[in-house]
Amino acid sequence: MKHQITLTENDYLTFQLYDSSTNPTKRKARRRGYIIITLASLPFIFHGYRNGYDFAFYFGIAWFVLAAMFGSMYFKWAAKKHYIDHVRDAYKKLTDEKFEIEISDDVISTVEKTGSSTVKISEISVVIEVPNHYLIRLTTGPTLILPKTNAALNEEILAMIERHKIDHEVQLDWKW
Repeated sequence: MKHQITLTENDYLTFQLYDSSTNPTKRKARRRGYIIITLASLPFIFHGYRNGYDFAFYFGIAWFVLAAMFGSMYFKWAAKKHYIDHVRDAYKKLTDEKFEIEISDDVISTVEKTGSSTVKISEISVVIEVPNHYLIRLTTGPTLILPKTNAALNEEILAMIERHKIDHEVQLDWKW
């Protein structure tokens, strides 16, 4: 059965944020930035304490407390802002474009305004289910983003997963 899908800016953003939240390198970079920004207050604390500079000491203490309390929220906000800008820039011609998708026995076929493509179902490495999307990761690297707006398509995806014994990661509690 053919289904009409329209991917919005929010669909691309959800994929980017999910990928960032599960990528160990990106998570490590955010954690490293959080630690650096928190520990950068220590020279002020030690210098102010050692030399009797109250302003430097209390400035360092305030910096440390604020960075420890709000640093992780800041880095999540900065990453989300980065991905919003990235999606608006990189996907501006792809958003709100309709395409057709059809899941048959052996392939997933898509037709859009630039052409058509088929993906062998055997080349799907995993289907990740997040609250509002299915992310179908292929063995060659790319990921198909399918919003859960079409109940019939959702049933076809679940049937395809069971029929072909595809790995299915259910992460319905995921949020950025």
